[in-house]
Amino acid sequence: MNQQTPRNVNDFLAEIKHEQRKWVIERLQTTSDAAAARNIDISPSTVCRWENKAELDWAVAELLKDPQQQALEILTVAVVGAARAKLEGLKVKHDDGTEHWHQGVATEVLNRVLGAPVQRSELTGAGGGPIEIDDARADIQRKLRQAVGSGAETEVLGEPV
Repeated sequence: MNQQTPRNVNDFLAEIKHEQRKWVIERLQTTSDAAAARNIDISPSTVCRWENKAELDWAVAELLKDPQQQALEILTVAVVGAARAKLEGLKVKHDDGTEHWHQGVATEVLNRVLGAPVQRSELTGAGGGPIEIDDARADIQRKLRQAVGSGAETEVLGEPV
């Protein structure tokens, strides 16, 4: 590996060509360099000729060491497609319900990578006003004062006073 190779696999992946990044991600899921190349529609000989092939192999090895990072990279590649599907879903309405399914998948991918948007909720009482909370303390104190003031034995909330 040359001295210009970043120490961090994320930095390296950000610097390489899109085609090479697709190959690295595909290589995580295949058993050979050639199979990964064919799966992304490039010639296996192209991969062999890449000048930075050793660094690409290093990136694959690093990602295989860390399954969480591997999953993040795979989802990151899907974010652009998910965003595109979300946008297309806003423009096109399908009668067969296909859009709803695509929108759900796109939302799931975007939420996993970018984080779900904050959803706020507000509780209101009758007629949209504030919620009224009954405070029983005043009623209990009144009953206690009456019981103590009368001198008679009585019960407050089922308990003798």
